Amino acid sequence: MAIPHTVDVTAFIDRHRVSRFQTLIVVLCFLIVAIDGFDTAAIGFIAPVLHLQWQLEPAQLGTCRADGRRARIRAVWRPGGA
Repeated sequence: MAIPHTVDVTAFIDRHRVSRFQTLIVVLCFLIVAIDGFDTAAIGFIAPVLHLQWQLEPAQLGTCRADGRRARIRAVWRPGGA
């Protein structure tokens, strides 16, 4: 019967540096989240102007936001890609 090999995870992490690949992955994830949230931030910023200039009701602005999300989801889950 083999003796189980144990690893001290904390010591293992302390012995190894963060690689360039890991840093790249973190940066890419940050950029994806920032770009993904940009449309939500943009509509939140321009919603008051749209409300005044286009005489939109708050419910119509909500539909605009929901349609944007639905289109993104549809593009991602469509067979064969976007």
